[in-house]
Amino acid sequence: TNNNCTITMTAEGRYEIEAAKQRLSAAKMHASSAAKTLESARATEKSAKKTRKDAQSQLQFSEREVGAAEKLLAEAEKRWEVIAID
Repeated sequence: TNNNCTITMTAEGRYEIEAAKQRLSAAKMHASSAAKTLESARATEKSAKKTRKDAQSQLQFSEREVGAAEKLLAEAEKRWEVIAID
């Protein structure tokens, strides 16, 4: 028996293999791009969560300050007997 086997590839076979290689290359580039986009989105999400947390803290502080300032104004107006005339 002869174990040496030669396969001659047709032009059609070469075209099919080349097309498959190009498809694989394009798919790998797309996957790499998608991975980078996802990484960027995760970084943006992390930053947005911190910004949201900071904004909530600022809002809570501001709301307390508004309440304290309204109370102080009401006390001063009462002490000085201010009458609102419209």
